[in-house]
Amino acid sequence: MSSDTDGSAKKHWKVDHDKTKCALCVVCARNCETGALRREEEGDMLSLHYNAVICNGCKGDKKGEVTCPEEAIRILESDTPAEA
Repeated sequence: MSSDTDGSAKKHWKVDHDKTKCALCVVCARNCETGALRREEEGDMLSLHYNAVICNGCKGDKKGEVTCPEEAIRILESDTPAEA
């Protein structure tokens, strides 16, 4: 397991995005301080993109999860690091 600069075990995060609940309002992305959740537009298609490599789990606060009005986002600890 990797470690943070203070020597403690580094947590890894993943996002469970329920596309059936998501209205693509991107409140979660606007509240994401690292940019791990972001809105992507391709033509007239809008989607939510998640980058696990830069995710810090909202420093444990799970802001993206808490702020989602549709409860479509869950931020979970992962046992394995994300691949770049």
